[in-house]
Amino acid sequence: MPNDDKRVPTELPLVTIITPCYKTPAFYLERLAMSLWPVHKRIQWVVVNDSPDDTRIDVFAERMASCFTHFKYVRHDTNRGIFAAYVSALVAADAPYSAILDHDDEVDLAPLVRFLGRNRDGYDLVFTDEAKFSAQGRERYWKPEFDALSAMHYFYMHHITCFRTGICKQMILEEPDAETQYRSCFDIWLSFGYLQRFTDQDCKVAHLPYAAYGWRVHAASTAMDLGQKPKAESERIDIAQRLIQATDPQAEVTIEPSARYVVRYDHALSNAAERKAFAQRIASTFSIGKVAPDGSGMDPLETPDAATLQALARVPVGFLARAAGDGCLVMDRARVPKDSQLARQAARHVGNAPFIAPATTLGSDELHRFILDRPLVLESAARRASHFDCARLNILVV
Repeated sequence: MPNDDKRVPTELPLVTIITPCYKTPAFYLERLAMSLWPVHKRIQWVVVNDSPDDTRIDVFAERMASCFTHFKYVRHDTNRGIFAAYVSALVAADAPYSAILDHDDEVDLAPLVRFLGRNRDGYDLVFTDEAKFSAQGRERYWKPEFDALSAMHYFYMHHITCFRTGICKQMILEEPDAETQYRSCFDIWLSFGYLQRFTDQDCKVAHLPYAAYGWRVHAASTAMDLGQKPKAESERIDIAQRLIQATDPQAEVTIEPSARYVVRYDHALSNAAERKAFAQRIASTFSIGKVAPDGSGMDPLETPDAATLQALARVPVGFLARAAGDGCLVMDRARVPKDSQLARQAARHVGNAPFIAPATTLGSDELHRFILDRPLVLESAARRASHFDCARLNILVV
């Protein structure tokens, strides 16, 4: 990287890249700087040193400040943990968007920066695909399309996700104790809490389907095992339980055994009282029924039957009402047509996480065959259209 003593910012940064460091090897930081250099004029880079006795990071930061157009260095006097490091970086961030970038990874931000430059302030959330890489090769991770329901189960957007900086700062101001309450699970606190900010409006999301981010796989990397941090599991449960209380107070939050970075929302159905309470919750949230035989309407159900309770037992139905638009048709994952767009979405999701997709992810023939089976309909009473149209609904895959 050239040294530019006349470092005069001519353009405001589009995104703040946040990198927390704790005794980080210089090699990783040098590699990261090289991958950021092609877009250095359009990004702000905030490096946080959470290892106060490591002067190597001080030396590195001094060098970066001499050549990166928008660079900030934050140094903790004591080791406060990664959650606190992220908080310090967001407090220092100046760009409209902020994104987390680990110290031992590499990126190609040029397409993302071009997108942000064209769209400026047009999106609430922008995320890209990613890849794992090592000496043995490279593995691409094709991410699902975004929907708020699945995103409240796990943070699949992950790297790189651009959040609105202003909302992040507001979250920090409103929860000043979060830094001491949590140590390791900042990304879940941020993503789950961020989605809750869009209660009364849609979150405008862009998914850029290219691998902007590369996880370097090595012995100490979380890319080796996403479920390797036991402390993060308890924090993940606590964060999700606190946030879901407003919409789904009956749901018990646990960790999904098959993928321990995923939370699940369970409704107990072991006795008549529990089943009755859950049925009342569903009926008070949605107009429920079965699609009419000719597909032209909905035959109402007075109360959810046993099959409905079982289908929705692991769905936070209160939050679903916020995420499902006009309503949804309920489909068991095993019934998803194999070659459909919906099947491609299902393949990209963790197997036991429910998700929502437009009915248009089924072809017209596939949708018609599905309708003939008279699936369960959950229709928003507040948004109910005068004319029933299955194609305008979403599909809830459980």
